[in-house]
Amino acid sequence: MSRVRPALALALALALAACGSQGDLSATGFSGGDDPSAATTEATTTAAASTTAASTTAASTTAASTGGGEATSAASDGVTTGDGLKDDLGEDTDTGVVVPACNGKIDVVFVLPSSSYDYYAQAMPSSLPAFVETMTTTLAGFDLHVMVLDSDGAWGSPNLCPKSKCPADGGCPNFPDDPSFPCWALHDDGALAKCDETLGAGVTFPAGEWASNVRCPLPEGRRFLRGDDPDFADNFLCVATLGVADGWDEGPHALMRAVSADLDLGCNAGFLRDDALLLVLLISVQDYSEYSPPVWAKAVLEAKGGDQDKVVVTALSSDRSADMPICPGDKVDEPHAIFKFALEFDHGAVGSFCAEDYGPYFEEAATRAVELCDGGPQG
Repeated sequence: MSRVRPALALALALALAACGSQGDLSATGFSGGDDPSAATTEATTTAAASTTAASTTAASTTAASTGGGEATSAASDGVTTGDGLKDDLGEDTDTGVVVPACNGKIDVVFVLPSSSYDYYAQAMPSSLPAFVETMTTTLAGFDLHVMVLDSDGAWGSPNLCPKSKCPADGGCPNFPDDPSFPCWALHDDGALAKCDETLGAGVTFPAGEWASNVRCPLPEGRRFLRGDDPDFADNFLCVATLGVADGWDEGPHALMRAVSADLDLGCNAGFLRDDALLLVLLISVQDYSEYSPPVWAKAVLEAKGGDQDKVVVTALSSDRSADMPICPGDKVDEPHAIFKFALEFDHGAVGSFCAEDYGPYFEEAATRAVELCDGGPQG
């Protein structure tokens, strides 16, 4: 597999390339056309094996649509609540101030592999500006926490660039086209923290071929960003540019650990908030996670008190189980495990990592999150 230099390498995830359809995990429904039309899915059904951004809302229907690279989402009815504090538009009846139903808070997690897979390496750089645009427009006004996870727990590229092959004053010989790999960090006992080598910990020092290869200057020593941080966009780019390395792809396992009590009180302290909606964007090239999709989903839901309406998940991987896949190669019978994982959630969607642009997937997922927040109080 040839490597493609990502100018902004491996930013973040999620592209819209096909229309929605209904069905369970045996459904194929995935349009591979260039200009698919919008489709609506029932709250109890989704297109599991497709690369569609099919989604559901808490009590009604949401449209997951793709067309010409532009994602749109149909408005859903508000979800009324019985707490007497806010009406179905999220208005505080005592003060008249409109308050988002998720208390104005969204915790965003990007789970990314450091993969050289051609389609992924080509799509990521062009997708990054769209992610930033979505966070600063669609999610504008929300109190954001944003964290990037590497789907491999090892720092750097331990097989291609171990300490024994890395000169203290140079780059990795196995990355001749990118001399910026920080071999020096392997020779400096104080350069790496335990959290840098912990699966599920937020990334602050990406290392690999065409990675940022620097310690990103996140405020207050945090391993996540806040939406109102100075230099938010630049720091997001820094932590999301994972580059190419040789580690394992364990995205769902990384996510499980990220929201676990151990890391919530340790490496990721302060990130996960009980009263915030959790928005997860997961890409997997070839997953090696332990356990199974229901176990992964249960762990994530438990972190949100078992409330399906507090979690939005979008997952991208190979769509070769679809009738009209984007990814090349022979058709496979079984959908990718992370597709099954995403569709364990009421507000789950799946898509193809072979799409040319991931930005619309993120836009669609963010739109679903906003609709849930506008639908009624949570927490």
